[in-house]
Amino acid sequence: MSGLLPLHLSEYAKQWGGKLGDCPVTEDVSDRLLRLPFFNSMTPEIQGQVIEAIRGFKADV
Repeated sequence: MSGLLPLHLSEYAKQWGGKLGDCPVTEDVSDRLLRLPFFNSMTPEIQGQVIEAIRGFKADV
């Protein structure tokens, strides 16, 4: 697993017993997800940075 860390494998979740193999589908899919920032106070400047990052993204397919 080399992509983004599934929530149940985060340091916080591990203290509650989360471990590799608990959610095999989530663990498999997490390598193919694109996570975007989203929050109510996102400024137009940050939005522009996110848009530029997406436009510059080259997928390995």
